[in-house]
Order: sequence, then C-alpha cells, then structure tokens
Amino acid sequence: MRLNEWIIIFLSLVILTTIFSGRAEANHRWNLLDKYEYNPSIFKEREIGNKIVYYYQRKIDEALVERDYVIYHFDRETQELLDVKMHWREDLSPVLPNLNVGREQAKSMVQGTVLFSRLYIISPESSTFRIKPTPGNPCWIVTSFHTAKGQLITVIDAVNGPILGYGEAPPYTVYVDSQQ
Repeated sequence: MRLNEWIIIFLSLVILTTIFSGRAEANHRWNLLDKYEYNPSIFKEREIGNKIVYYYQRKIDEALVERDYVIYHFDRETQELLDVKMHWREDLSPVLPNLNVGREQAKSMVQGTVLFSRLYIISPESSTFRIKPTPGNPCWIVTSFHTAKGQLITVIDAVNGPILGYGEAPPYTVYVDSQQ
C-alpha cells in the first residue's frame, strides 16, 4: 500500500472511534457531579446505555498522565451514583519541569511522515510504552508512518532530548471490537 492509503485507513479508524465513542455525548445537562467534585466542568459527559458517565483524564499542564483518571457512573433514570473508578499517581509534581525539546523539534527527530504528537507522562503500568526503566520526565509521543516500517510510535524525552524507544500500537481489532 502507498503512504496515502495507510494514512486514509488510519484516519478512518480514528474517525470511527471518535464517532462511536462520542455518539451520545451530552453538554452537562445532568449536573450530577456538583455534589462530588469541586470543578465538575473538567469532566466529559456521555450517555452509555442506561448510564450517565462522567470521565476525566488527568493532565499536568499540557501533558496527559497515562492511566490516571476519574470515572463516575450514574443511573440514567434515577440519577443515583452507581460507581466511581479512580487511578491517580501520588508521586508526580503538580507542574512540569522545563521542557528543552519542543513539539516541532520532537517531530523532526522521527522517521517517516508525522501523523500526530502529544506530550505524555508515561505510567509504570503502561502496556503501550514498555520502556524500562519508566521515564521520569515527560515524553513526546510522536506517531509517524514509515513506508518500510509502517506505523512508528517514537518516545522522546522532552527534558533531555534522546529517543528512549518505541511504543507498541494496539492491534486494529481493539478499535473494531470496542465498537460492538
């Protein structure tokens, strides 16, 4: 396949995932978090089956904290709180260190055509970024497409600059199975 065909397939998967996961998004019309959260506006709200779900993916400044989240499940009819799931690392600073590698510099360090990039704080429990030891610094995760190697997920230390390794993309069946 040519590069353009790969990009179209990849973008199609992203769009389908967004459509199916966000098809029941609401605009906080329930306000069920008001008595549980100091700042409920940071949560996203979804209606999934007979539940109203609020979720928040933790960020420190612009960096996503991998695997740190808060999720509330409410009964759609009674608006009763059914479940709260939370994973939060306590060992992280509330602010990022000075980043010596910016997004554009990180993108220039990878092979192939850059598809997207994002700043992450990688979790020691990561199944996507199995770099040992787990990086302590925020990292640029740059996904690119290389004609000979396919999709690459490059991990770059945003403070010190080296490429630390590569992530493992989940198989496409993750996207397909999650839609059923």
